[in-house]
Amino acid sequence: MRKGKFIVIAILLMAVLVVNVHAGGGRQATTEGKNTLVIANTAQPVSLDPTLGNDGGSNIVYRRLYDTLVTNQYINNQLTITPGLAESWDILAPDSYRFNIRRGVRFHNGDELKASDVKFSLDRAIASARVGFIVNMIREVVVVNDYQVILNLHFPFAPLLSNLSHVGASIVSERAVREYGEQFGLARPVGTGPFIFDEWVQGVSVSFNRNDNYWGHRPAYEHMLIRVIPDATMRLIEVETGNVDIALAINPSDVAMAAANRNINMMRELSMEHTYIAFNNTRPPYTDPNVRRAIAHALNRDVMRTNIFQGTGQLSNGPINDAVWGSINRQLQPYEFNLARARELMATAGHANGFDTTITINAASSTALDTAEYLQSQLRQLNINVRVEAYEAGILFERLAAGEHDMFTLSWTTVTGDADYGMFPLFHTQNWGTAGNRFRYSNPRVDTLLEQGRYETNPTRRLEYYTEVQRIIRDEAPWVFVLQNEFLMATKPNIRGFVINPLSTAEATFERITFE
Repeated sequence: MRKGKFIVIAILLMAVLVVNVHAGGGRQATTEGKNTLVIANTAQPVSLDPTLGNDGGSNIVYRRLYDTLVTNQYINNQLTITPGLAESWDILAPDSYRFNIRRGVRFHNGDELKASDVKFSLDRAIASARVGFIVNMIREVVVVNDYQVILNLHFPFAPLLSNLSHVGASIVSERAVREYGEQFGLARPVGTGPFIFDEWVQGVSVSFNRNDNYWGHRPAYEHMLIRVIPDATMRLIEVETGNVDIALAINPSDVAMAAANRNINMMRELSMEHTYIAFNNTRPPYTDPNVRRAIAHALNRDVMRTNIFQGTGQLSNGPINDAVWGSINRQLQPYEFNLARARELMATAGHANGFDTTITINAASSTALDTAEYLQSQLRQLNINVRVEAYEAGILFERLAAGEHDMFTLSWTTVTGDADYGMFPLFHTQNWGTAGNRFRYSNPRVDTLLEQGRYETNPTRRLEYYTEVQRIIRDEAPWVFVLQNEFLMATKPNIRGFVINPLSTAEATFERITFE
């Protein structure tokens, strides 16, 4: 354990005593009476408006408040598209879909869901800088009647249903958005979801009350409280002491200890999340792919997986995980640890004497800090001096979106399970900044192939496009491809019915949990 960690935990334990009194509008952060499910997450939402966020802290909140037309559920170890607010749908043409909306579904304000709300919601999502890429293949939403819409696309798009299952395509109340304006995303969210918003205590928690008029499966418990606990070890301690039912994003270094603790049920699921170290491809010397390749060869990823990730996950050779449709990860040649080759590439790039640089990380992530410290140590052998810059999540993403960085480490989850979501927002030039391409990679051939992959409906041809994209990206090394992550979660032993969805922590079966 890093020096000073015990002091940090002691301070955090004192903070927890305060949180337990005040979180959730006075409701105690326990499961007393088994009426409240308490979840510990890493960060708070960016906004309560699903068009304004696409991050772990936001998406877990959106999934409680809102529904989508369809869902992508993990059933019998397989991802399956199932009806949501649309009880059925028809493909009228390769670029036209008709959705039949459930009758009698009520928003949290009592209004009945209508097709006009669906159109309003999808039009807002298309116009969003944060989630527009998820649904911007939709050319128009046509309201046929109160319970039927037709989506006409700009082009045939094979993974449309998967994209519509994303929380970025959540359906909101048109009346509520127009009535509350900016307050909709701050304190007045209105959806059709299984929970109704109660209170957002900034930096502390978000609380919900069960929607007893919910059209779908109603949770067995009455309240949900999502507590914001940035420190992963502290999240685990809160499970052990009984103050939290489920803790998300457990530190790999804590997994063995948690698994041996009878007061903790340690859960693991290989996910579609990918950890990477990215370079600012527009900032010298990272404009030269030889510098990027040199750094990739200078890092021993086996050592990283063993020492930083404690043997969890699987090593990655390319930009998307094995479980994602379209991945050729196992066919790609890895960047093997080879310092001699790294020095040759640095010399070829004219940087034999190295340079000074920075790596930007999330201050709340001990894994990111361990990664940065390992990077510092290894790159000294290439005469590269690395300074670590740590920021809280909100500031971090602002700086990355603005391009104010040299290197950074983050993860991306392909939450639709399709190669389009795994690469289009990350590697297409049009998505520089907020949408996903924070490392400012640009290659005209990759742009063309990613667009062709969107337009093509034949899976064989799509795979050919994505195969070429992955080979180009692997060769140009805009990232160091580090790890295909596992989702690591801990629960109290009395939790039943909880299933991790490899697509996203937000998609786990929280609503179907019961207490033994």
